[in-house]
Amino acid sequence: MIAKTLPSSGRWCVSCNAKRLDGRKGLQIGKRKSPLLKKRTKASGEGIMFLAIWNTRQHVSGVSGERLGDEINAMFFSHILPKSVYPKFRLLDRNIVLMTPDEHHQWDHEPHSNIIGNPMWEKIFNLQEQLKREYYGSK
Repeated sequence: MIAKTLPSSGRWCVSCNAKRLDGRKGLQIGKRKSPLLKKRTKASGEGIMFLAIWNTRQHVSGVSGERLGDEINAMFFSHILPKSVYPKFRLLDRNIVLMTPDEHHQWDHEPHSNIIGNPMWEKIFNLQEQLKREYYGSK
């Protein structure tokens, strides 16, 4: 049997530690698996939806009009209403706008007061208001 807690000595012997690490799930590095490198998550359906959006829309930013290239990247897909606050709209294609990675970061992680006066972002704010009205009207 392999101990699940650290022994009183503060260290496992080499063979016990190897056995303990082999039982973990994750990406395999050499003979050991690292649980930190690969986190298993429940399938949300976003990947399939992102692919459908990528195949049906032009590959340009909905903010700046900048070309995104031909290779799909998850950073190009930005939820206008956050998934955590508006879970019913997580897979709504109108709630997802293609953006450059910098624009995506700006939208998700910086105060909207930094961009609210910028005409480039006006249609995104209008869409956000429209989606909020639709969300709360559907509850």
